[in-house]
This record gives sequence, structure tokens and C-alpha cells, in this order.
Amino acid sequence: MFFEQFGSQKQTPEGNINTQFIYELLGENAWYYITASFALLWILVWLYRDSLEIDNISNKYVFVTGCDTGFGNLLCKKLDRRGFRVLAGCLTEKGADDLKRAAGPHLKTVLLDVTSKDSIQTAMEWTKKEVGDRGLWGIVNNAGRSLPMGPSEWMRVEDFHSTLNVNMNGVIAMTMTFLPLIKKAQGRIVNVASVLGRVAANGGGYGISKFGVECFSDCLRRDIGYFGIKVCIIEPGFFKTAVTSLDPIERELHRLWNQLSPEVKASYGEKYLDNYIKIQRLIMNAVCDSDLSKVTSCMEHALTAAHPRTRYSAGWDAKLLWIPLSYMPSFVVDIGLKLRRTFIHTVNFRNKMSMHSISPSSGVENMLFYTITEGRDQVPISYFNAALKKTGLQPSDPRLRECMEKLRQTMKDSVGEVMMDRDLFHRCVGGNIVLLIHAFRKMFIIPEFDVFAQKINEIYKVAQVQSDGKVADYIPQLAKFSPKLWGVSLCTVDGQR
Repeated sequence: MFFEQFGSQKQTPEGNINTQFIYELLGENAWYYITASFALLWILVWLYRDSLEIDNISNKYVFVTGCDTGFGNLLCKKLDRRGFRVLAGCLTEKGADDLKRAAGPHLKTVLLDVTSKDSIQTAMEWTKKEVGDRGLWGIVNNAGRSLPMGPSEWMRVEDFHSTLNVNMNGVIAMTMTFLPLIKKAQGRIVNVASVLGRVAANGGGYGISKFGVECFSDCLRRDIGYFGIKVCIIEPGFFKTAVTSLDPIERELHRLWNQLSPEVKASYGEKYLDNYIKIQRLIMNAVCDSDLSKVTSCMEHALTAAHPRTRYSAGWDAKLLWIPLSYMPSFVVDIGLKLRRTFIHTVNFRNKMSMHSISPSSGVENMLFYTITEGRDQVPISYFNAALKKTGLQPSDPRLRECMEKLRQTMKDSVGEVMMDRDLFHRCVGGNIVLLIHAFRKMFIIPEFDVFAQKINEIYKVAQVQSDGKVADYIPQLAKFSPKLWGVSLCTVDGQR
């Protein structure tokens, strides 16, 4: 053993006694105890160093972007209470006014659009006058957007650009424009990335932009660290903010789906979007944290600590799921994320297989739904009410009381404009199906036969591709291109019309 050899090299009796005493005290596990002692000492030193804070906070200026709502809004209020001189960039005048009313006299606001070079330059000139010779202690690049987000194939090039212009190009433009002011104060640059900048879990520009913010921040930190400037990255998990609000996310998914070609839609299946949204709701409701202070506390530490960290992971899902997952081999990450997509496709397949078990009443309701919406998969409830009035029926009709009550309750439980899709239609009109069919009967008109036959042939060809040649189930699709084609009964037997 090491201690036996070490002890034999000692020439004095006192040395032999001391070595023997340590060896007898610790035994054969001596190295484990020594290693654990060094590890404990390192942790204690790290915690002490991490707790040290800067001085003269009241003389330091911090500029924060994206302060209308969410993390930026809450951070400005916290920094204001700490004594910082806060300069808040807001996109809207309402956001700026609301923030000023909620904060002290040292907080000032400026209108800022991070996608506009002129707006950024104007904000920088304003900031330069505010800070004077002191320089800017910190800038927090918090402004961002998440939409559109969804399967990559559903995106157009401009959908990527709209997100990248805010989340990545905006961060770069703000940092490079304000860098001389930060350099003067030897201050801090705090860039808000995301766990989706470590693990690419969703399609669209959001994850791409956050990977870009991570890369830009790493490069910047290594380039300007010589000048005493600290660059910190905030990597929040999923939190309940405007960015993760389900209603706008789902509206964007519907918009993306509606702009797809019939061939692409057929490859996914009719129910794919509904299943995708249901599973997304389940995941978001399970992981989204409502405590935004977990993120703003990280931002605050990056600005106030004498020795700020390079990266901050905020939220239990970030610490326990996403960050550990980012260190895994790619095939492990692929398997983990593929489970969600596999589940969506499995549910979609089961729905297809159960098409034959749909009751006749469901088919009639689908016919009526597409008649009212003129072939669209969803319409605003106001559109539905207007369509009713055109037939002579009024929403206040006593016979529609139950239907209208359900619609009003749905609108009350939702945030933003409520769209009527087939599921909502089925839930609300079940007891009024005969009344509504009678009201809309004038729309069931057959056009000239040649036009009708052409439309039938078009649907027949699409159904062959979508259903592997089995077209016996394609009849309900008639309503989707023209409600006026209802009233003819078609039969398909072994592919013959």
C-alpha cells in the first residue's frame, strides 16, 4: 500500500508513528476519504464564490428586451426593487405604460423592435444619453417568439425567417450595437436561449434560433472575455408564458395544416393534426411550470454575482430531463423523441381502422358541418352564428338553447378567439341535427353534371392514393370541396363508381 511504502521511507520514529496512525485511522479506504474530502471542499468553495455579489448596484444600468410580458416584465420589476437603473425595451406602448405604472421612478422604457435596425439604433442612442460615461452594466436579450412551430415539412421558408429574425438575428444585432457601451462598463451580456437550443425536439425556426444563440454566445464569450466582459446563457425549460400558450400554437398548427397540399395531407392522414394537438396539450400541461421566478432569478444572478456562471438551467424539466438528454448519444435522443411521434402515428392508424365503426349520425353531422363551413375544417363561432342567421334561424331561438349554452361555455373557458371544428360541432348540435339540416336544405343543390363528374373523379384519384386503392370510404370527402354537391348517393364496389 501507498502509506506502507511512504511510511518505510521516513527516517524518523516520529514520522513512522504519524503515518501508522493515519493508516490505522483510515484503513484501506484512505483514498476514498481523501477524494471525498477534496470534493466537499471544492463544493463549499464553489458555493461561497457563487454567493459573492457586486457592489454599487444603484449606479448600474441594465437594458432588458421583450419587457411587455413574461420573463422580461418580471425581471424589470425585480431589478428595479434591487436598486438597478432599469432600461426596458417594449414592443408596444401599452406594454411600456403598464410596466412604468408597476415600477419605481428609476425604471424607464423605450419602444423597441429587435427586427428593425433603425429601432435598435434609436434605442442605443437613447441608452447612451441615459448611461453617460458610466457605460451599460448589462444587457438581457430576452425578446423572442416561438411561432410557427410544428413538423418541419409543414413549414415554408418565410416561417423559418419570421422566428430567426427575432430570436437569433435580433440577439446578434442588439449585442453588437450595444457592445461599446457594455465594454465601457466591463459589464454583462445575458442571452436567453432554451433547452430546445440543446435538444432539437420541435420543427420550425425556434429550436434553430436557440442553437444559434448558444453558438453566438460561446463565440462571443471567448472573444471578449479579455476585456472583462462576462457572457451568460439562460436555458429555461418549459414555463407558462405567451410563448407556450396553447391557443396561438394550435391556431398556427391549423394554419400550417391548411396550407399543405392534398398529397402531403394524405400522407399524414386526416386525424394526424387532431392527435398531434391532443398529445401536445398533454405534454405541455404536464411539463410547463408557472413559477417564472425560477428563470428571472437566474437572470438576476448573472447580473449581480461577482462570478456569474456561464450557463443557467431553469426549471425541473431542464435540470432532470433536457440537459441530461443533451449529453446522451444522438441515437438515444432520437429514440426518446421518436416515442412521441410513434404514438401520434399509432393513434392516427387506429382512427383510420375504426372508420367503418362511425355511426350514421356522425356522417350526417360531418355533411352538415362542411355544408355550413363551405368546406373548411374550422371557422370562428361568429361565422357559424352568421350562417345560422342567413337561413332565418336566430341564435336566440329557444330550440337552440342547449347548443348555444355549450358554445358560450366553451368561449368562456378559452382564451382568445374560439374556432369551431368538427369535434366542437358534434358536441353542440347533437340534439338539433334535424332542425339544422332543414334550415340549410337550400344549400344542397346539384350543379351541372359535367362539373359534378369532374369533381368526383378528382376525389376518386386522391382517395386511391390515400387509401391504397380502397376507395369505399371516400364519399364523406365530397362536402370538403363543395357543399352544393350533396344530394346524390354514390356506390363504390371493388373500385367501380
